[in-house]
Amino acid sequence: MPLNLIIGSIDATIGYGVGDGPMRSFWGTLITMITQHSGHWQLILIIRTGFILGMELLPISPHLLVYLLDGYEDSIAQPFLDATSPMTSQRLRSWPPPSVIGPSGRRELSIAPACDPYSLILEVDGTIQINQLHYLSEAAQMDLGQRLICHMVFGNEIPLTHRLHTVYSALESAFQYVIHNNMKFCDYFHVDSSAQPILQEMFAGRILTSPQQVINIICPEPITSYSLPLRQGYNPNLDYVTLAGQFMVHLNRYLHGQGTPHAADGSMLFEEDSSSDDVVYRSCLFLRSATAHEVLPVDATQHIKIKFDMYWEHSWGRTVGIHTHTCFYKLDVLLDEATASIISQAIPEDDFQTTDFDQWIHSNIGENSSNSYNQV
Repeated sequence: MPLNLIIGSIDATIGYGVGDGPMRSFWGTLITMITQHSGHWQLILIIRTGFILGMELLPISPHLLVYLLDGYEDSIAQPFLDATSPMTSQRLRSWPPPSVIGPSGRRELSIAPACDPYSLILEVDGTIQINQLHYLSEAAQMDLGQRLICHMVFGNEIPLTHRLHTVYSALESAFQYVIHNNMKFCDYFHVDSSAQPILQEMFAGRILTSPQQVINIICPEPITSYSLPLRQGYNPNLDYVTLAGQFMVHLNRYLHGQGTPHAADGSMLFEEDSSSDDVVYRSCLFLRSATAHEVLPVDATQHIKIKFDMYWEHSWGRTVGIHTHTCFYKLDVLLDEATASIISQAIPEDDFQTTDFDQWIHSNIGENSSNSYNQV
């Protein structure tokens, strides 16, 4: 529905039929303007707009919201972690590990290299050696466990139980804002004195744990062969129906790949910071390029459409071959002789081998292009 806002000297109107992309840009510009008048209003609008209007202006963590509403302990409760951040929860469960009888005959923590919990610990402190962890006291284990939780859940190695960060304190004040009938904004998030049920309902199942979650919402538009000769750019030498099908097979394989594509000799093709065994890295990039977010859409019926074209008037598009519309959750794919030469290549049996298609799609959705979607 249309929305009218009058704040001080700012008069803003949003009409019917405006998609998430333009709305996101609108609110971003509006909030910037409002900030010049009042930092307090920025905090209120970011949170109220994001939840009351059902928009995702910022990647606000459900754990941060529960932390601000109910406190630290509730925000890191194991059932809440399991529901909203299953991969993080699984990694955190690896600490502390079970104890075993070591070669010296003493009981020690069982820790192996190149796997959790040691890999997890290295993300927090890259200088810790395994032999330093074998005989940690229970108090030291709890202290390290808190550091791991803070790093994985809040991106802050200083436990939030010690003090409230100034940014969190400012956000917390926004929840105390009175909205209607003397009810504060935070009151709308509580069921039986807890914000967990509402936040869990909003976020559970939207965190990526498998490429298949993204693949399931990709919806290619069918090509009708009988109308092809009537479309501009038609090339009778190309089998468009087959090419569209092959594109989807290549895309499926790419999304199931791990980390950033590498060359045959193992060298880096893209300067990106990703783990070589990250099974959802490519899915996150694809999702972010198509929706501007790395979590699944709020609306479970929302799909990412892929439209196949035979001709584009814009020259840069013909060079790139893929055009991403974050506004409409859509990808346009140009099927011409250049892209057909990539799409028609056979898929190798080796799942870890990087193909020309992998390089092509990754160059369009990778981290280095994340700030320039819909641009050259």
